[in-house]
Amino acid sequence: MRRPLTLPTSRIAGDPDREILLPDSTPAVPGAAKMSYVFAARLRAARTLLPDDAVLHGDTALWVHGVDWFTEDDSPIDVAFLRPDRIRRRPHLRVRARSFHRDDVVDSPWGPVTSVERTAYDIARDPLVHRSVPRLDALARATDPLTSVRRTPRPGVVVPSPCGIDLDGVQAVVDRNPGARWIRRVHETLALMDGGAESPPESQLRLVVVTAGFPRLETQIEVFDGARFVARLDMGWREHKIGIEYDGEYHLLEAQASKDAVRADDVRSCDWRLAQVDKERLADEGELLQSLRRLRRDT
Repeated sequence: MRRPLTLPTSRIAGDPDREILLPDSTPAVPGAAKMSYVFAARLRAARTLLPDDAVLHGDTALWVHGVDWFTEDDSPIDVAFLRPDRIRRRPHLRVRARSFHRDDVVDSPWGPVTSVERTAYDIARDPLVHRSVPRLDALARATDPLTSVRRTPRPGVVVPSPCGIDLDGVQAVVDRNPGARWIRRVHETLALMDGGAESPPESQLRLVVVTAGFPRLETQIEVFDGARFVARLDMGWREHKIGIEYDGEYHLLEAQASKDAVRADDVRSCDWRLAQVDKERLADEGELLQSLRRLRRDT
């Protein structure tokens, strides 16, 4: 049984009145982000228009590799190939001229897509770290097979941050592209990456702190009271017993706020200092950094 796309999702194919037939269900994709079926359907529709050698890249490649933070239902589909003039411009289809080494591209149920390492290389060349680092954090986390493994916290055991990106593989991409634009940024940007971030705001918060000259932050710090597990903090400085937490909108709910208050008291009872940051406080970087300086000075 086959069905037409709805009018909004068929627009990627050009004529909004054209009926494009797709399978009734979108197949499960190992590693692909758990997004709405709308983007998946649009992507499959786009494939009916694209040459076989068109390669998914950018945020679309992130989605294929399991990152769901940066793609909405109506996000443009990022594709690249050597001769982009072979397809006319269409709404919601972002086409770039790119050449790829054979090792830069892997097969997927969505067609050719840049490998994890080539995707990381492309992202790391972005001159704006507030765009690139959250994406690299998310890619490192999404592609690490151990991220989804449930683990019992143990005192004294420090777990490294998730990273499914082969940094030697990224270096191989760099070596294949001498003189590429912004290539010198790759190592600098990768040095800021940390797959321990569980959301883009956590990445942004960490960037604000470390780019202001503070020492590197450790992510997902486990706090214990003896052998009793107390909490896992978003980030902080273990040696100074300073934790930093980002509280999103979910934490504003009354029931969750009450649980958060009890948890924060437990952390502080273990002689930890805790800075809790929400969207408004993150926007006021000056005050935030000043408060962290006070915390570190008082330890």
